[in-house]
Amino acid sequence: MTLSYVYTSDALRKAFFKYVQSIHPTCSDRTIQTYVSNAMFIVNALSEASLSKILSSESWTEEIENYMMNTVYGDILAMRKYPVKDTKDHVRDFKMFYTFMQMVKVLEQSRLEKPRDIRMTMHGNT
Repeated sequence: MTLSYVYTSDALRKAFFKYVQSIHPTCSDRTIQTYVSNAMFIVNALSEASLSKILSSESWTEEIENYMMNTVYGDILAMRKYPVKDTKDHVRDFKMFYTFMQMVKVLEQSRLEKPRDIRMTMHGNT
């Protein structure tokens, strides 16, 4: 996925944190930070080609899910104490990041299009 604006990893992490807060308003900041850290762990662990291919996909497919489960389990988390649970948690959190990045992509595309002329009218005003 190519974005016309370069987002620093810190800015992206902060924006993703706010996004997760908005979809999980009852979760503590610590829990949200865990979700963000898990997702960023996967972002940093995947090859640039794999990450780009996944993030440029139009939708989260079963193929992506299987690839993520196999790659994360086999290449990244296999030596952990609870590798299956950790893999599921990390893939779940990365899927939230994927959804977030799809929204970023839509916003980015709209920034590149010519803005529409929007006129607001108030009651009694033209």
